[in-house]
Parts: sequence; C-alpha cells; structure tokens
Amino acid sequence: VVRVPELHKTKLGISYCKLIVAVNELYYTAGHSQQSTSYISVAVWNKTASACCTYLTKGQKVRIIGKLRQSVWTSNSGLKKSKLEITCETVEFLDRPQKKSAKSTKAETAAVASDAWAASHNSEYEESDWAEEMCEADLQEI
Repeated sequence: VVRVPELHKTKLGISYCKLIVAVNELYYTAGHSQQSTSYISVAVWNKTASACCTYLTKGQKVRIIGKLRQSVWTSNSGLKKSKLEITCETVEFLDRPQKKSAKSTKAETAAVASDAWAASHNSEYEESDWAEEMCEADLQEI
C-alpha cells in the first residue's frame, strides 16, 4: 500500500476508498538483477472499503483480486486519456507494518485492531475466505 487509504462516500451514501498499490517485478538483464515498480489504482467498495481504511496503513502488503476496468475520457485540452484501475473483489491483508519505535503508533494500533476484528469474526467467516465472501456480498449491494 503506497499511502494510507481514506474513506469516502458517493452521493448515494455508498462507502468507497481508493488504494494505490506498488507491484515490484524482479528480472535479470545480462546477469544483473533489475527491479521495476508499477503503481496500480484500486477501487474498494462498501464494508471492504471501511475495513481497508480502518486496518491498512502505508507499507503493508496486500493481495488484491478484482476486475480490470479502463476509463477513457477527453481532457479539457482535447487529448484522449485513459486509466486502468482494479475494482476490488477480494482483499487479503498479508502482513503487519514494521514497528517504528517503542511508542504506540497508528500502524501498531491498526495491527492490534485488525487482530481483534479478525478474532471477533472468525466464526462468521470460516477458513480465511472471509474476505472473498465479504466482497461478493458488498458488490451485490452496489
């Protein structure tokens, strides 16, 4: 996650957040390793958006599964522009942020809250596929 997600609402009151995730690719050229990074926009909706804004912080690793959507428009200067974005179907929180100091930070608080949330919802969402079930239900609400 490139920056801390922020929760927004549409005019109809539907919750959403925009994430930007960095995807690193390691490859080799002439025997030397090279790294390329792509930055991808992700749209997350409803309860999943709320969970992401509550529990994700900058630097955390996530697994995003969704549909690729392309927006095409004409700018004020008459240029045709486009943007690719993932509409999230499933988000999985893969790790906790690193501790920065002995003091409690927002990242540590989010990690503790994430553990508490997961513990309180284990019976509702069995075998760690809760995120997929939650996202499918959320997408039906739209």
